[in-house]
Amino acid sequence: MLRGSMQSSPWVGALLLFGTAGALSVSCVDDDYSVPADPRAEGGASDGGASDGGASGAAADGVSGEGGGLGGAGGAAGAGGGPFEGGAGGDSGREASGGTSGGAAGAPGSAGAAAEGPGLTQGGAAGSGPDPEPPPDAGGAGGAPEDDGPCADDPCNGRGECSAPNGEVLCTCDGPYFGARCETPRFEPLGLPRSMDNRIEATGVSADGSVVVGWSQGTSSAPEAFRWEAGAFTRLGTLPGGIQSKAFAVSGDGRVVVGEADAPSGGSGTANVGFSWEGGAMTNLGVLEFGTVSRALAVNEDGSVIVGSGDDDTAPAGIIWEDGAIQKLGSDLEPETPAGISADGTVVAGQSAQSAFFRVLGPVSVGFMQLLDGATSCRARGLSADGSVAVGSCNGGGGDRAARWAVVADAPATDLGTLDGSGESRALASDESGARIVGESNGEAVVWLDDDSPESLAAVLTAAGADLAGFQLAAATGISADGRVIVGYGQRGVRIEAFIARLP
Repeated sequence: MLRGSMQSSPWVGALLLFGTAGALSVSCVDDDYSVPADPRAEGGASDGGASDGGASGAAADGVSGEGGGLGGAGGAAGAGGGPFEGGAGGDSGREASGGTSGGAAGAPGSAGAAAEGPGLTQGGAAGSGPDPEPPPDAGGAGGAPEDDGPCADDPCNGRGECSAPNGEVLCTCDGPYFGARCETPRFEPLGLPRSMDNRIEATGVSADGSVVVGWSQGTSSAPEAFRWEAGAFTRLGTLPGGIQSKAFAVSGDGRVVVGEADAPSGGSGTANVGFSWEGGAMTNLGVLEFGTVSRALAVNEDGSVIVGSGDDDTAPAGIIWEDGAIQKLGSDLEPETPAGISADGTVVAGQSAQSAFFRVLGPVSVGFMQLLDGATSCRARGLSADGSVAVGSCNGGGGDRAARWAVVADAPATDLGTLDGSGESRALASDESGARIVGESNGEAVVWLDDDSPESLAAVLTAAGADLAGFQLAAATGISADGRVIVGYGQRGVRIEAFIARLP
């Protein structure tokens, strides 16, 4: 901003510049001129007019009281200096005993004034305040800085409320997020293992919900098994001489993946055989002595026991792989088709003939479970990790209906109902104790949470704040041990895609 006024005079005017914060003044004086005192004369101690023409005044230092809080403000600005340099700013405040920090530095001094009279040099520029001293360490008693504790650095990533009972961080996450630090969304499409894929199905999940397995396929490409962890796919490949693979289950610890893949089988043909995958290597699990095919369908916590199905001299047969050896699950319940195994590998459930069955290993005991009223066949499709509950479906000619059984001989079947009270339903997997179950009903993914009625998984997730990203959830196929992580697949646009969902 520029301000000014001019007066005509026979005398030559002297230019004065007065530097104030954000302003300049210009003035002319006439011949009514008298010589002032020497502009270098010593000024008052508090005015900043010392004999060198612009040193700072001795403004008072701020000091905090005994045991007090913040120190006082710094000294006021030094007044303008003489003609050669501006006044300096006041000093910073000082810390007193028990205080936290001294006050801020004083404002810079104003510009030095020019001496009046013809031909004299203009005043100095505005002075600058002194560099503030770094704040002192924590004060003495009564003056320590506040400690925000474990929540000070926002461990919940701005996505939830942090608390620290007993010093341990606890995040209560906002609706769309999940995890110990609210690090992941409640609903997440897995993406594409291969750019040409248009069908991706998730078929199983590890006990802690961190590893997902399944298979993907393109319009003109064979299916290939995958393992997904922390947002990244590992394509599992195929067996030597084969062109396809599918993963059906993963061990509780997430290390071992099992399924089926094709391999050369006499002459020039191929046949599907069970495989296991661990650490980047796929292993052919082989077939029974008189068999031609096999498939691995379930695996225990540490990957040491695998069960599945195949054939034995052309007849269907249940199979168990343990310690590198393959055996037939032979009993009066033949043919057995195992579908689930407990975490410790001692209990198996599946279908035998037209009934849901269970098998306890070592010592061996087997038993049937009852049919639903009006049903002609039942099939156990999954088993809780503790081996106490089997889930599946029964059929009475009008379509499948989801069912649950306690794993004891002659256990009655509990009807789990259908979505909207009509149509079909299938229970496909359960949590560690059988309290939470997932599956599908009338072409929609469902979850059984607290009772024997299914709920739409999409509705449960939406109510929790999840964004389903245009998905129509078709089936929920796996659930973590704690019942909070669910995997499955659904329709998005023209593709079938896999997803992972996290419940409150």
